[in-house]
Amino acid sequence: MGEETYCYQERKSCLKMKSCTEFILILLGLFFKASSGENSTQVYYFEVHIEAGAYKHFTDLISTLTLDVNESVNSSATVQNISITTECNRLNTGMVNCSCNSGYSWSEEVCRNYSQCCNQNECMFYIPNLRAMCLSNNKVLVNGSFIVRDKLFTSDLTDPGSQQYKEFVQTYTSQLEPVYSTLGWFDSLMITGFRQGSVIGGFVMLLTAPFEVAQLEKTTTQLEKNNTFKINLTVTEPLQNGLISYQALISTSCKKDSEWFDVTCKFVNRLNQTTNTTLHIPVIQENSTVCKPHNGWPQAKANFTAIKFCDPNAVGLQKRSCTGYGISGNWGNVISECVNRDLRDLLNDAMDLQRGLGIVENNAANIYSRLKQSTEQKSINTFPNVNESVEVLHIMHNASNIQKSKWNSTFFPFQDFLSSSSNLLNGSLNDSWRPVGNDGNYTLALKYLRAVEGIINQTNPITAPTTDMSQLQQDNVQIIYSKSDPSTPQTFSSDFGVSVTGISSNVSVQTAFKNLGSKLPNTLNNKETVQSGIILSVIGDKKTKISVEYNQKRLPNHEMYCVYWDDINSQWSEKGCKWGGVSKPELCTCDHLSAFTILMAKDPIDLKYMEELTYAGLGFSIVSLTLCLVIEFLVWNAVVKTNIAHFRHTVLVNITVCLLIAHCSFLAAPVPSASPPYWCLPLTVMKHFCFLAAFFWMLCLSLGLLHQVIFVFVHLRKKVYLGLCVFLGYVCPFVIVIVTFITYDNGSTGSYYSSETCWLIYEAALKGSMHAFLFPVFIIVFVNMFTMVVVISRFLKPTLSEGSSHDDAKEVVRSIVKTIVLLTPTLGITWILGLFVLMLDLTTAPYAQIVNYAFTFFNSFQGFFILLTGCFGEKKVRDALLKRFGQQHSVNYKSESSSRITSATKRK
Repeated sequence: MGEETYCYQERKSCLKMKSCTEFILILLGLFFKASSGENSTQVYYFEVHIEAGAYKHFTDLISTLTLDVNESVNSSATVQNISITTECNRLNTGMVNCSCNSGYSWSEEVCRNYSQCCNQNECMFYIPNLRAMCLSNNKVLVNGSFIVRDKLFTSDLTDPGSQQYKEFVQTYTSQLEPVYSTLGWFDSLMITGFRQGSVIGGFVMLLTAPFEVAQLEKTTTQLEKNNTFKINLTVTEPLQNGLISYQALISTSCKKDSEWFDVTCKFVNRLNQTTNTTLHIPVIQENSTVCKPHNGWPQAKANFTAIKFCDPNAVGLQKRSCTGYGISGNWGNVISECVNRDLRDLLNDAMDLQRGLGIVENNAANIYSRLKQSTEQKSINTFPNVNESVEVLHIMHNASNIQKSKWNSTFFPFQDFLSSSSNLLNGSLNDSWRPVGNDGNYTLALKYLRAVEGIINQTNPITAPTTDMSQLQQDNVQIIYSKSDPSTPQTFSSDFGVSVTGISSNVSVQTAFKNLGSKLPNTLNNKETVQSGIILSVIGDKKTKISVEYNQKRLPNHEMYCVYWDDINSQWSEKGCKWGGVSKPELCTCDHLSAFTILMAKDPIDLKYMEELTYAGLGFSIVSLTLCLVIEFLVWNAVVKTNIAHFRHTVLVNITVCLLIAHCSFLAAPVPSASPPYWCLPLTVMKHFCFLAAFFWMLCLSLGLLHQVIFVFVHLRKKVYLGLCVFLGYVCPFVIVIVTFITYDNGSTGSYYSSETCWLIYEAALKGSMHAFLFPVFIIVFVNMFTMVVVISRFLKPTLSEGSSHDDAKEVVRSIVKTIVLLTPTLGITWILGLFVLMLDLTTAPYAQIVNYAFTFFNSFQGFFILLTGCFGEKKVRDALLKRFGQQHSVNYKSESSSRITSATKRK
C-alpha cells in the first residue's frame, strides 16, 4: 500500500511520494463550498495512502468528488483542481526522501525544524511527516487592520488568555473569514492582536496563489457595508511578513556602468513626524553575474544580499548572500532573523511595562506564564527566538528597577519564571545562543545571567519568608534561600554538582545554572580553558567569604582556576579566589560574592625544554649504544673467557640492542601528525615490546648477580641460564604485548595507543593501556633494587663483624658507591623516578618539576650511562681495548722501523 496526503480548497494541489509499490501524496486542494448562496474556499491538507498503480484512477475520482461539509445547511464542496507539490520516495530503511516540485519550496515550519533542508530541494525524513510539505512560491500575504468605533478598549484585550480577548477573536474572525474565504486559494485568516484607538484589531490573511486586487477591494467594501468597522489592508507578494510593509514604484535611467542605486524613502505619520530610510538597490545588467531563483528566493545579483520577510507565523527578515563571478552565482546559507509572533507580542507587552504602561507587579504573572509557554515550543530553537526570550527577561528586570518593584516569594510567579529561565538552558538550544558565524559572541549569555540575577534579587530575598525549596528547582536552574547556620553546607541537586560548604553571611540567595558556563567566555588571561558548565551566583546581606565545592573532573597535570565574572573588565578573574590544590581539587574559596565557576586549563602544564632534553638524550644514547655494540664486538674474544663473563656480556648486548631499537622508534616519529598515519601503530608496538624486552634482560642480569652473591659455590649451567634469559627477555614481553593489543580493541587508536603521541595511553590510576608497561617495569625495578641492596649488604658484613679500621670503612664506602654507579644504569634503577612522576601532579611545584626533569635526564641518557658503566667501567674491557689499539700501534711502529733499516743496508 502507498500513502498520500491531500490539501484541498477551491482548487487542488498535491504532493506525490512514490517508492516501489506506493505513493505518499500531500495534496493542496481547493474546494468551492456552498455557504449562504456564495462560493467560499478553504485549503485543507491531508494524507491518503494508495497503491502506486491507482494514482491516476484516484485523481480522476477526486476531481469529480462532491463532499458534504455541513449537513445542517445541506452544503457541499467540489474539488476543482489537483497539482503535485512534493514527491517522496519511501526507502527500505524506513526513511522518506522528499523533494519539492518546480514552483514550490519547503514551508517555513520545515525550515525551522529541519534547517538542513531549507536551502535544498530534497530532504530526508526519518518518519513520514505531515508537516514536511512544500508550499507554493507565489503565496500572498495580506496584512490588515480593522477599527471598531463602538467598543471601548480595556487592558484585557492585551492578554491573549483573558475571556474578553478570546471572545473578540472569535467574534471578528467569524465576521471576516466567511467573506474573505470567497477569494480564490484562501488559506487562513488569523487575528494577531488588539490595540488602543477605539479598538484596533490586526489580522493576517494568507492565500496560496495570486488573486485579483479588484476582487479583494470588492470583498473588503462589502465587508465594511455589512459591519460597523473600517478595514485597512496591505498586500505583499510574494509571501512577506512584518508588522508594516510598503511598496513603491519609481522610474530611473539605468546606465551600463551602474552597479547600484541608493533610494531614500520618507515616511510621515499622522502627527507629521518624519523619518527617512535609504535602500541600496543593485542593478542587474545584461552581463551581470546572478544567482538563479531558488526555493522561493528571487533572482539576485552576485556579491549582494537578498532579503525577504518571514512567514505569517513569524516576524522579521531572512537574508541570503549571493556570491560568485562569471556565468552563474552561488547562493549562501539562509540567515534567519525570524521571531515567533507570540514572542514578539510578549516583548512588546514587556516594553510597554518598561515605558510605564502598566504595573509590573500586576502583569508579571501573565508575562512569565506566556514566556514559559513560548520557551516550551520546539520552534524556539533559533538564535532570534532565544535572543527575544532573553530580551523579555532583560526588559522585565529593567521595568522592575524603574518601578522599584519589590515582592517576596508569596506573590512572585516563581514557577513560571524559573521554568522559562530553565527552558532557555536546555541542551537542545546550545547551538541557538550565538548568531550564525559568530561563535565568539557571549553577549546574550551575559545578558541572561544579569537579568535572572537581577530579577531574583528583586524578589527581596533578605526579608523573604521561608520558601519551599522544592518549588525553586527546575532542570537547569535551582535557587536556595539560606537563613540557617552559615557553616551548614547548602547542597544543590546532584545534577548540578556544586555545593556551598561555608559562607559567612547569615542570609544568602544561591542560584545554580546548568549549561550556562558553555555559553560564556572560556578564556582566562588570554589562555583557553575548559569550562565546568555550572555557574553559581550568590547574593548575601554583606561582603563575605564563601567556600564552594564543584564536582568537576580534573585531568592530571592540569591547573584549575577558581574565578568570578568581573563586570568592570567583562572577563573572568581570579582576584580574591583560591583553588584548593591537588589535595582538594574540587574546592574554591573566595573573599567576596559574585557569579562563580571553576575553569580547567585546556592543556597540561608545559615543562620548558623537556622535549629538547628528551631528543638530545635519545640521540646521544643511540650513538652511545651503537658504540657499545662495536666495543663488545672488538673485545668479545679477549673478555669472554668464563661462564660468568659470558652471561654478563650476553645480557649487556641484548639490553643494548633492545634499547637501541626502542630509542630509534621514539625518534622515528617526533611529530606523529607529520608522519604517515600507518606508522604510528607499528612504532607503538615496537617501543612497547623493545622497552619491555630491555627490562626483562635487566631482570636476567639482576637474577644472575643475585645468584652469584647468595649461592657462591653453586655455579649456573650455561644452557639453563641462557635459555631462561631468552624466555624472560623475549617470550614474556611478546606475550604481554599481544595480550594488551587484543584486550584494547585489537590495537585501535584511542584505546591501545594515542595517535597524538604514538605511545600507550594513560587515563588514570589502573586505567589505560600504559599499565601493561608500567606494572612489569616497576616490578622488575623493585626486584633489581632488592638485588642492589643484597650486593651492598655483602660489602657491609665484613666491616660490621670485624670492626675494621677507618681506612677499611672508607674502602667499603667507595665500593658501595662504585656498585651503585655501575649497576644503576644497567639495572634500570633510575626508572623508579617514573613512579614519582605518576604520583606527583605537576601543580605541586617545585617538587614535581624536579622529579620530571631528573627522570627525563637519567632515562633519555641511559644509553650513554650504559656505555660508561657497562663497557668502560669494566677493567677487562678497558685493558682489552688498550691492548688491541696499543698492539696495533706497536705493530705499525715495528714495521716502519724495519723498513728504514732495510733501506739503509741497501744503500751501503
